[in-house]
Amino acid sequence: MKKIILLTFLLFSFCGIAQDLNMENGTFIQCTGNFYDSGGEFGNYDNDENYVTTICPENADQFMIVDFTSFSTQLNLDYLVIYDGDDTSAPVIGTYSGVVNPGEIVADTAINPGGCLTFEFVTNGSGVTTGFAADIYCVVPCQTITPFLVSTVPAPNGSGVIGINPGDTIEFTGDATFSDYGGDGAVYNWNFGNGSIASGQTVTNTFPTPGTYSVTLTVEDGNPLGCDGQAIVTTVFVLGDNIVVEEDTFTVQELVEDVLINNDCAQISNITSSTGTDFGQTPNGIGYFFGNGVSFPFKDGIILSTGDAEFGEGPNTGTSSGASWDGDPDLDIISGENTNDATLIEFDFVPLADFISFNFIMASEEYNGGSFECNYSDTFAFLLTDEAGVTTNLAVLPGTTTPIAVTNIHQANSSCPAINEEYFGGYTPDNAPPIKFDGRTIVFAAESAVNAGESYHIKLVIADARDHSWDSAVFLEAGSFDLGGELGDDITIAAGTALCSGEIITLDTGASLADHVWYKDGVEIPGEVTSVLEVTETGEYTMELTFGGDCSATDSIYIEFKPSPIVEEIENLAVCSTESVLEWDLTQNTGLVIGTQDPTLFNVTYHLTEQDALDNTNEIVTPETFSNTSNPQTVWVRIEEMTGECYATAPFDLFISPDPTPITPTALEVCDDDGDGFSTFDLTLKDTEITGGVAGWLVSYHETYANAENDVDEVTSPYANISPNDQTIFARVQVDGAECYAIVELLLVVNPLPEVTPISNYELCDYRFPGDMIEEFDLSTKDIEILNGQTGITISYHTLQEDADTGINAISGLYTNTSDTQTIFVRLEDDITSCFITTTFDIVVNPLPVVIIPTALEVCYDISDDITDFTLSDKTSEILGGQTNINVSFHETQLDAEDNLSPLAEPYNIPTNTATVFVRLEDLTTGCYNTTTLDLVINDLPVITAPTPLEACDDDNDGFTSFDLTLKDTEVLNGQAGISVSYHETESDASTGVNALTSPYNNIVPNTQDVFVRLENDVTGCHDTVALMLIVNSLPSIPTITAYELCDYNLPGDEMESFDLTTKDAEVLNGQAGLTVSYHETMADAELGLNAIVGPYVNALSNPQPIYVNVTNVNS
Repeated sequence: MKKIILLTFLLFSFCGIAQDLNMENGTFIQCTGNFYDSGGEFGNYDNDENYVTTICPENADQFMIVDFTSFSTQLNLDYLVIYDGDDTSAPVIGTYSGVVNPGEIVADTAINPGGCLTFEFVTNGSGVTTGFAADIYCVVPCQTITPFLVSTVPAPNGSGVIGINPGDTIEFTGDATFSDYGGDGAVYNWNFGNGSIASGQTVTNTFPTPGTYSVTLTVEDGNPLGCDGQAIVTTVFVLGDNIVVEEDTFTVQELVEDVLINNDCAQISNITSSTGTDFGQTPNGIGYFFGNGVSFPFKDGIILSTGDAEFGEGPNTGTSSGASWDGDPDLDIISGENTNDATLIEFDFVPLADFISFNFIMASEEYNGGSFECNYSDTFAFLLTDEAGVTTNLAVLPGTTTPIAVTNIHQANSSCPAINEEYFGGYTPDNAPPIKFDGRTIVFAAESAVNAGESYHIKLVIADARDHSWDSAVFLEAGSFDLGGELGDDITIAAGTALCSGEIITLDTGASLADHVWYKDGVEIPGEVTSVLEVTETGEYTMELTFGGDCSATDSIYIEFKPSPIVEEIENLAVCSTESVLEWDLTQNTGLVIGTQDPTLFNVTYHLTEQDALDNTNEIVTPETFSNTSNPQTVWVRIEEMTGECYATAPFDLFISPDPTPITPTALEVCDDDGDGFSTFDLTLKDTEITGGVAGWLVSYHETYANAENDVDEVTSPYANISPNDQTIFARVQVDGAECYAIVELLLVVNPLPEVTPISNYELCDYRFPGDMIEEFDLSTKDIEILNGQTGITISYHTLQEDADTGINAISGLYTNTSDTQTIFVRLEDDITSCFITTTFDIVVNPLPVVIIPTALEVCYDISDDITDFTLSDKTSEILGGQTNINVSFHETQLDAEDNLSPLAEPYNIPTNTATVFVRLEDLTTGCYNTTTLDLVINDLPVITAPTPLEACDDDNDGFTSFDLTLKDTEVLNGQAGISVSYHETESDASTGVNALTSPYNNIVPNTQDVFVRLENDVTGCHDTVALMLIVNSLPSIPTITAYELCDYNLPGDEMESFDLTTKDAEVLNGQAGLTVSYHETMADAELGLNAIVGPYVNALSNPQPIYVNVTNVNS
């Protein structure tokens, strides 16, 4: 017999957190910890093992790395197979045995998207060793890291490079974009190209040695795979006096688009070039140059050379010569000579404006100061071709069509005279900076009118003429190729381009087809939307332009204006004399004219006419000894800055005057605003009165005669007097510019204001048209109160404070208010001094008390004394209707009510059933009153008669029982309608109508009790009461009755006989009198006294048969 055992293996997946994993069968999801053979960290594995362990990452976007830190098995006996997947069917990464360490094993996500690694460990039975250990971790694939330069200090130039002097330090700030999981923990490493490195997002580096350095930024994220990105983020040029030339910093396309033009809206295409490297020659005639902008006019740009462009670097240590490649056919035609070694760049472009220009310098080894520059000249041209195929050379002498050449721009030398010397920029001495070429021109501007929006082609080309020797070059200034949409260089005083303040600088982008927005100092200038902006103020001006929504550009320019000189101060010159002609020193005004301005920056001259001063002609040559030709005479001064471009002019007069004879003025009077005897005076009001209107007399005021004589301590307006009420001061009158003077007194007087006291309000009641709160006020009735005994004062009333202040629009006659409370402004004016003061009071219209016609006051007829009293005040609350502070009184007549006479006393009675009284409501605060009426009515009482007693039987003979009181309603009403009946235990309750009794009512006094009936008129409430006697009657007493027995004689056996029930009466009554007895077959009939048995009775119902007896008191 066979026993078959089925072994089923279950595959479990385990997920652990930072746990160590030993080799065993299973799949484990784990991203940290250590992986060991089955012996663990400190033991050996066993013989005859065969384990498969799979390790998978925790997240779908991860993959596994297992990094072996040690490995030792029996060589070729015990081995570890590693699979790139989640089981042993996956591709094999490797089989390892012995001491060869597998190292770092990384899952290949290209073939293993799950990222798992599978390990199969098989051992034999012959022995063991230490096994293996590895680190476990999960990673995600490397993201794309793109480093970039955020900023530098100093900032790059327009071409994106940085130029500094040796020893300068640059601060670099970098960043990077991270494509997937961000840059937390990223490391930023810098290589500055000069052997220096640094780490951090913001770093600094000092460059001690001149040269060109590429700065590289490498950014690593925290991925264990060591993911990084690297980029050359900028180029640093460390400069001296020599320019630096680089042939590899920019491509030709970059030189055109980013260096020469650098305009985001420029449409550039079809860029081509040619130089020696295109003909198998080593020299590259195209390069990027960078200088300090001092020793060489351009800071940076493009160099086109007939030799090696780098040979253009200074100093001038030798001769650039000797390259050999083809020339250019266009230059052959222009020069009329064969050309060689041509270097060119050409491209198509579309101008944004109707004018283009760019700046250039030509340099050459043929500038030798001798015969070469007389007879030899390499040639270059800037050939602009329009859509019609018309070509124009822009490299020409200004204002001509003559091509620029060495032979037509140079100084005089031993071989030939100078020609166009003003365009020659100078020679470069041997071993001197900034360039290697022996000489150069000044800066030229190649320019041409164009049609904005049309396509043009330009060819920039230079070549050796007739030979391959003595190279020449053209330097093109970076950013100067202006296609429009640019504002040019800053206009500053330092640059010598600033205009005088007050002049206009016109900015024109030339891009008339674009939409413009202009800003000054960052703030938009409203309404400026064209290509032209006129500028008159210093500031930074920025334009933003948009071409059809497809492209936008911006540019800024800083504009300064030279401060035009001003005439800070100038004085007329005067002399007291009887002579008509005198000698004058006009320069007395020079210091005043310059004032606080720097005298070293300005020149001052004097002229006889304004036009001469404006034109700076006919200057008075000896202003220190000028003789007047008239009296008075006007002289013009001109102050100008040293260039003569900015100036200002002003006149002053020369006076010859006799001694002044001033007029003693009348007193200067003011009003005392605060009543203390002091005020302020405008002394200048007396100037004309004192001088009599004589021109050239100056008036000053002094507190003492001595001060006036010595012309010291002048007091100025407004002047506050120092002596109360009145004070004398002294006026000194002096001829303007002269020493002659005279003194007169001036009396200052402070006049008091009228006096004011608090004014009570003027109040009226709203009687005229009650409810409109408008009344007529006779304001003059307030005069006496306001004057308070003062005389010589005029009072006026006004509705506005400003009218009261100016004394206009006074109220006349009766005044009708415009609001229930209105302020009136009062002006009190002194009839003599005209000093006035204002005050206010309110006119008030007080409302009348609100009248409510009350309901009639009704009372019930007092039958007791035939006099019925009214308490009139019972209606006060209804009449007031919630009003407070109102007194209410009652009167017999309307006139009494209006005059508040004979108020009625309480109680008040009337001789008839109805009457009317008159009510006065008076406001206790304002005294305003109103009236109404009150009707008085006497109502009759209900007629009530004494009812007969209400009797009931005493069911239990205790003297108490229940009564249906309503049984008496009909009797007490006696036919009256509209009357309510109620019953009460006490007469008091019946009188007040409270505690009404309900039926059935149980008496509370045994046997006999009085209750009280109330009859009340349903309309008037008038009532009357009467007593009702309640009587409790005792029940008859019934003894125990013996059975009434007969023998069955009549028809024996039928058990029925005839009974005479009355024979039982005596037994039932038991001696009681006044009672009746009746007999009944049923208890119900007995209780109700119905169906009494009459005569003999035969028991027909049963034997024996009960008979029910009713005993009734016939009196109750």
